[in-house]
Amino acid sequence: LSLDGIIYISGGTATSASLNGTSSALPANFTGIGTGSYIIGLTGSFGCTTSSVFQVDAYPILSASAFSSSVSCYGGSNGTLTINVTNVVDYLYVNLRDDIRDIYIYEEVDLANFINNSITASNLTSSDYELTIFSTGLNECQYYQTNYTISQPTLISYNVSASYINSCSNAILF
Repeated sequence: LSLDGIIYISGGTATSASLNGTSSALPANFTGIGTGSYIIGLTGSFGCTTSSVFQVDAYPILSASAFSSSVSCYGGSNGTLTINVTNVVDYLYVNLRDDIRDIYIYEEVDLANFINNSITASNLTSSDYELTIFSTGLNECQYYQTNYTISQPTLISYNVSASYINSCSNAILF
């Protein structure tokens, strides 16, 4: 259970608030809040009181999956990795890296541009790739990392044999 939530109370006609036995003049910050329901007591300037129930929910957990398509011919570069990401809060960063360098980087601050929760890295060669995804929002950072392999068919092999044809067998020699 994470206790890093905050309940902030301000405005209205209330002059003070209480939560879990702690009272504070408004505006009030109650910290160390975990997920769950909380009853907040409010007191007005004439001593009248009321209460309200607030629900504190946890951030949804970042979830990702990917589907790959192999390179169609040996040595080709038409492999793809389609990455589906859900529960992105505010910011999304996706990095696909092979053994040597970053192959594909996707960064999105305006999630309205992140359509259908899916992005595709294309023109991939046969290799092992490390997929890293970050999502942040309101002091929350979530991280997802896994490995994928883009495969390719085996090299076409063949044997060639040649035989020597003597084309001068009927020739007249001088």
